[in-house]
Amino acid sequence: METVAEELNYLSIRRRQLHDRYTILTMLRDFRHQTDPGMTDTREEAEIEAIQKELDILSVKKKDLLEKQERLNLTQHRTGMPINVEGAVRTNTNTQTGSSHNIGHSPDSMKTTKENPHFGICYIGPPPDAPAPKVIMDVEELPPYPAKTQCPYCYAFVTTEITHTVGPVVWLVCTMSFLVGCAAGCCLLPFCIKNFKDVNHKCPKCRSFLHTVKKL
Repeated sequence: METVAEELNYLSIRRRQLHDRYTILTMLRDFRHQTDPGMTDTREEAEIEAIQKELDILSVKKKDLLEKQERLNLTQHRTGMPINVEGAVRTNTNTQTGSSHNIGHSPDSMKTTKENPHFGICYIGPPPDAPAPKVIMDVEELPPYPAKTQCPYCYAFVTTEITHTVGPVVWLVCTMSFLVGCAAGCCLLPFCIKNFKDVNHKCPKCRSFLHTVKKL
């Protein structure tokens, strides 16, 4: 389980690095095409293609690891909470057929259902009214608000803590406001509005940084 989480953490970091590099290269390529449409850089195009292929491979690996982690979590959940329904059903069947060998019950309890009407009955409570909260296993898919996930560092299921930081959108709105004439301090208002800021997710248990949701 810890190995899968470590591999997912490594894949997330590697995909983030490749995505940043891919964004920079495509921006440079688009800028070069705007200034000189006939100019092309074969090495740059080859690097962009190689990054795209590696991102596709990492996406497939991440999907396989997430499926494996779900199977491990399901297996751990099942083995960690044993249910005696099978034993109860088997004992009840043996009692009705008159069998004298039962597992997990004393001879006094092996009476007919008339003498012991609750013997062999398993009571299951009704399901909760509210749906179960969604747990996001991939930290790169965290929304811009607190969400439930598994920390890749302490492996605990937590609800993330969020903080807002100044990002490119704040500077972009501030610059545009200054250019249109808001030079008397109104251009600084985006620094006080959370909707323009990036969102950082942290683990409330080990205080580790998980992911940044960027507005741009």
